[in-house]
Amino acid sequence: MRSSPLLADRVRGFVWAIYVDDGGRSWTKRVDADQVEDPGRGWSQDAVADWPPLPRGWLPRKVRGLDEEGREGFAVVARLDAPLWVGTQASFTVEGSDQLPHEAVVIERFAEKQVSPKVPPTMP
Repeated sequence: MRSSPLLADRVRGFVWAIYVDDGGRSWTKRVDADQVEDPGRGWSQDAVADWPPLPRGWLPRKVRGLDEEGREGFAVVARLDAPLWVGTQASFTVEGSDQLPHEAVVIERFAEKQVSPKVPPTMP
C-alpha cells in the first residue's frame, strides 16, 4: 500500500545535531528538524560526523513551558549559552495535539543528568 503524497509531504524528519554537555564535550543527538531551525534552542549541524552520539541514559537539559491554553511543553536546549537557557528568549514553539504550533512560555529549567552505568556489587 502506498502512502498518500499529501501525507508524505507532512511527515517531519529527524536530523543529527550537536549537543554540548555541561563539561563542554560535544555529542550528536537525533532531533526533530523543525526544532534544529529554532536558534533559541542552540542546535548546530556543523561536522556532526566528528562527534559520538549522546550516551544512552543521559538526560539532556531542557526547559518546560506553558502555552496559551495552559498545556505544558518541553524543549531540549543544546548549549549552555542558548537563548532559551540563559533567559534571553522567553518562549518556544511546540506542536499541539491539534497539530498546530503553539507558543509556550518558559516556566522552569531542568539541568542535564549524566547517568553512570550500574556496576554490579562485588561478592565477598
